[in-house]
Amino acid sequence: MPHTCTFSQWFKSFLINSGVKTHHTLIVHSAIRELARLGIRAQNICDVLQNEVLPAGNLLMPTMTWRTVTPQSPVFDSNLTPSHTGALTEYFRKNLAQARSLHPTHSVAGTGPDAKWLLNSHDEIGTPCSKYSPYGLITDSELLSNTFVLLIQVGLESCTFIHHFEEQADLDIYLKPESEAEQYQLIAPQKHKTFTLRAHNKRTRDFHQFGPALFQQGALFIEHYHGITFTLIKAENMANTLTQAFNKSQHATLASFSYLR
Repeated sequence: MPHTCTFSQWFKSFLINSGVKTHHTLIVHSAIRELARLGIRAQNICDVLQNEVLPAGNLLMPTMTWRTVTPQSPVFDSNLTPSHTGALTEYFRKNLAQARSLHPTHSVAGTGPDAKWLLNSHDEIGTPCSKYSPYGLITDSELLSNTFVLLIQVGLESCTFIHHFEEQADLDIYLKPESEAEQYQLIAPQKHKTFTLRAHNKRTRDFHQFGPALFQQGALFIEHYHGITFTLIKAENMANTLTQAFNKSQHATLASFSYLR
């Protein structure tokens, strides 16, 4: 795609030409340092996403805190605890998000007509990406067919949506044992609770193995803006591909397994 237009024009065209419509749901993972060097700020990106592409849709951004909220520092405040996943998530969380899910390590911020519902039950089960997380609720609802995952200068290794399917396959393969469960304090307006979490274990994953299949299905789109990679994935195709992979093996996302075998 030629870069004779502004970033905002290019970005809007990429999303719309890839199938994103005004009422759809978009989950965004990002690293925008290279964009910032071009003078493109978090506000510019959010303006396009919220005002020009998804004026009637849902915009979700994971606001991870697993580096800072730990068993040694075990308090998560949904209003005050900053995200460690970059400038875009922090701008969105502080300025635009209508709600943020209550989870010590894998919270999600969001805006849109379904945002509060998607973010309201993340603390129901003590795992990162349960059926009550935004990823689980999307998967089990009519939203799935109209949901996309956007990766800005990051790859499939950053796609938290995939962890939901790991949990559905086998908690004991992908999470720390119950004997190593961690205790946290969760704080939100009118809510304060103790939360017991089985965190992700350190087994090496390979999420990139699913890329070729998604591309062949016409469900993965890649464009570059001044060398910066933008990847868009249809969530329904990803869910179907992951379900097939886990039906083949409960170890589907581990580096020792290959979906292509």
